[in-house]
Amino acid sequence: DWNKNEDVLSEEELTMNSVESWNSVGKVTLPMKPSIWVVMEAFKKEDSLARARVVSMASGSASADPNLSRTHRISKKKENLKHAVSQYDTLADTEWFSMMTVFFQSDDA
Repeated sequence: DWNKNEDVLSEEELTMNSVESWNSVGKVTLPMKPSIWVVMEAFKKEDSLARARVVSMASGSASADPNLSRTHRISKKKENLKHAVSQYDTLADTEWFSMMTVFFQSDDA
């Protein structure tokens, strides 16, 4: 679905960033054509790291969100985009495009 207006308004995820991120890490940490055994070892290592993070968060020694400022910026960006998309039918085209230009030129976009 290339039209994301409804997704923005209903606050759906717009990308598969978590999957893309995991895939990028896999490309860096695994050899070009790994055997099934190498892949299984990588899964075990990732599982143990994830379990360690959960234990660390549960004990209070680590934040559930290690990058709160980035999370806040992304949240604000989503709010601004939702507002812009919701204004599409109520503003003249030139006003809406001006608003979108400002949105995409801002540091938070």
